[in-house]
Amino acid sequence: MRNRTIVTAVVCAGALAGAGWTARVLDEHQQERAVLDAVDALYAVISGDAGAARDWDAFRAKFLDDRASMTFRRGQRTEDGGVAWSFGSMTPNEYVERAGAMFEQQAFYEKGVRNEVEIYGALAHVWSTYDAYHTADGAGDPFMQGINSIQLVRTDEGWKVLSLAWVDTRSAGEIPERYRGDG
Repeated sequence: MRNRTIVTAVVCAGALAGAGWTARVLDEHQQERAVLDAVDALYAVISGDAGAARDWDAFRAKFLDDRASMTFRRGQRTEDGGVAWSFGSMTPNEYVERAGAMFEQQAFYEKGVRNEVEIYGALAHVWSTYDAYHTADGAGDPFMQGINSIQLVRTDEGWKVLSLAWVDTRSAGEIPERYRGDG
């Protein structure tokens, strides 16, 4: 009986593959990998030693265009234990101006530790939990942690960032377990 079950499963899998099911599953995995490659490339292009030149042209190329939005939220703890949020946004070019000065003074290595990816057609959203270090090897505890919310669109040139928003644990508190790298 066990051998018949295995043969039946193999025959059904072959029939499904012939009907295009395998290609669709592979395409979904390939699309997710392509989205994650775009996110990893974004982390890589901003990471480096203090004073090390970043490839800002490559950074800008990760975005759909120069109007793409980069948003951050910072919160100040209030006396009653709540958070008073402030909102800021910038274009990729404005990020280059602001972060470039910071990167002259300190090393910055941002590493994605867990990604939740959703794709529908030519749209993708990634909740990307990150750790930031002052060393390339990530030795010691990260000096910053948080979550990036990254919206991407598929173009003829691949996945491009449409918008990016982030918040760190200093503002928002501990990262929920479902988004932690160790979860």
